[in-house]
Amino acid sequence: MANISAGTPVSASTNFRLASVTKAFTAMCVLKLVDSGKISLGDRLSSFIPSLPGYADDITVRMMLGHTSGLGDYESDVPEDYPGQVHEDYVVKKVRGLPSTYFPPGSGFLYSDTAYVLLGVIVEGVSGVPFPCFVEREIFRPLGMAGSRLYEDEGAKIKDRAYGYTKSGAVFKPNDQSKTSATLGDGCVYSSINDLVKWDRALNSGKLVSEELLEEAFSPGRLNNGTPTEYGFGWFIINRNWVKILHHAGETAGFQHKFIRVPEKRIALIILSNRDSWDFSLKKKPTEAEDTVGLLKYFDLI
Repeated sequence: MANISAGTPVSASTNFRLASVTKAFTAMCVLKLVDSGKISLGDRLSSFIPSLPGYADDITVRMMLGHTSGLGDYESDVPEDYPGQVHEDYVVKKVRGLPSTYFPPGSGFLYSDTAYVLLGVIVEGVSGVPFPCFVEREIFRPLGMAGSRLYEDEGAKIKDRAYGYTKSGAVFKPNDQSKTSATLGDGCVYSSINDLVKWDRALNSGKLVSEELLEEAFSPGRLNNGTPTEYGFGWFIINRNWVKILHHAGETAGFQHKFIRVPEKRIALIILSNRDSWDFSLKKKPTEAEDTVGLLKYFDLI
């Protein structure tokens, strides 16, 4: 059910808040700017956002895309009594007040929603248009993803949307938004199965950016010492039997998703759920990689 109280069923055109599955869209926006020569992957964070601490001189766009910047997560620092929802200015202010990164930029891997919020700020600053408008112009409209859009605040109207729920005993209680639901870049896209199929096919076609950039986006990054990570640009990456699997989970208040792609086999497995836990665990507390492979095997896709 997309809306339990109204009795609205889920369909293939129902729009779900994608949470971190959004990161692939943010990464593609950055790559569009790289492809057009407006920025480079080696550009420094400090060149886009003023008055940041000195460590911003050592953080590159590539590090932010691949979660090796050393920037932590802003979400854990949002006060319980913070009024309304957090926006980009809050995250930028937090970064300006950070005395250091968790480790020297490029020396380790740390999944960072903060980095992806800042990437959205960079896209907006470089393009000269609001981030939601850029995503609409460069991705949604060209691909015919007519139902997809970005959530910007509590008053935003999302057409044909699913509302989030938490299971409490035998009933489901509304749990649709959190204080961090409105930040752009890290998890604000609403989309449907119909539109995500178009997104997957576009990624396979290579018509969004150059094949060279796509290859880098879909390849594991490397730390400064050459050690490979398991993340490209907006996608976790694993290999099984010499087959590359791209995947990303999305988890937030009232929603839990999984998007898995096997480009070589032209396979995509997209699971969208408007509940923040599901009874589909294949193992107790599996790693994301184990869960990804397990899901593909469950559906007899590999």
